[in-house]
Amino acid sequence: MQQELPEFNVPPTYRLESELTAPLPRPLPDSLRHHPQRVARRRTSWRVSTVFTLLFALGLIFQKSTFMHILGLYFTPFAYFWWVGWVGLAFSIWGMTHFWRPGKKDPFAYLRHGVPLTVRVVDLKLEVATRVNGADATFAYDVYVDFPDPRSGEMSYSVLRSEAIAKGAARLRCRIGDYLTALYLPGMAESSLILYGFSGINPDRDLLHRESQKAPWPVVMGGLAGFIAFCWGLACYPLRSASEAHGLWLVVPIVLVALVLSWRQHDKNVRNLEEEHQRALASGDALLGQTFTRPKRIGMLFLGLIAGLFGGFGGVLWLNGALDFRAPKEEAVRVTGVTQTTYQGLVCSYSADYIDPVSGKKENLGISPLLLEDADEAHLVTHPGALGMPWQELRLIRNPD
Repeated sequence: MQQELPEFNVPPTYRLESELTAPLPRPLPDSLRHHPQRVARRRTSWRVSTVFTLLFALGLIFQKSTFMHILGLYFTPFAYFWWVGWVGLAFSIWGMTHFWRPGKKDPFAYLRHGVPLTVRVVDLKLEVATRVNGADATFAYDVYVDFPDPRSGEMSYSVLRSEAIAKGAARLRCRIGDYLTALYLPGMAESSLILYGFSGINPDRDLLHRESQKAPWPVVMGGLAGFIAFCWGLACYPLRSASEAHGLWLVVPIVLVALVLSWRQHDKNVRNLEEEHQRALASGDALLGQTFTRPKRIGMLFLGLIAGLFGGFGGVLWLNGALDFRAPKEEAVRVTGVTQTTYQGLVCSYSADYIDPVSGKKENLGISPLLLEDADEAHLVTHPGALGMPWQELRLIRNPD
């Protein structure tokens, strides 16, 4: 609910930012141009762009190599790298020389030409900025301000929105009743009005304080590594049937360990966030009731469950196949068809249909595309598995003659 505020009266403690006191058009101070945060972001952007420039250049140079050909069989962009590479190279070179976004021609336009205006905060709200598939994706702070109209002198009201952020990712450094600096471009007072703390010009006066809470990277990276191990293990050592996967009970302790680690990570995040919130309250730069959101324990446990399941399944598949040193059973089969499947237009996989020599039914197994054109016959190889879980592979045989 909006608070009852006294008449608009700029307090004597309010001071206009020093970089805004110069006459128009203002020069850009070196302290802002070379601010440590801006220099660090520019350096990171340059390094990333340089790495991609080298990678795209090497890809174009060795486009006709066997390595690029094999990558193109599995990843669609590499199959069309002639134009993908040139487009990527152009954007990478552009990124090496331009730090700001393409749509933001002059990031310091408000500093050079903006007219300062003192406004008062009368209300604060956290609103949904974007939705994805009906779910709230990002949020933004709406700062309701009043101020004397620069032309008529009458009190006017406006709503100034921050950039979109994830919920709980930033704290708003202002309270109701605070007097802040806003800027507008000449002749565009209503349409161009923006809070100086939302312009990104001076990081030291930014009204959005980024939370220092660390993401649960160990759990996330564990889940990603487990997913990669699971996909790779399933591709290298595909189980013959789920009913014979007796060794999957080994997944249980791995899942339990992942859940315990996720629980501990959650408790650590809660403690860190509470301490930071208390420090912010003491310093007076927190937005009460709007910014403090505890990390969800159910979310951490879900991440731990996913990491444990994928990591456990991947580990079991690798142990079952990589430690299987017994002689496999090999028999010739008749291949009836080959299928190429493309996922989201980016990744390709290949499989072959064959007639099982025991049951006489049509079965399907993944294969390598490298021998598809020159293969003369196919052999079904059944391995007993180190953990007692049989797995199969379809070998395409190419005769020397």
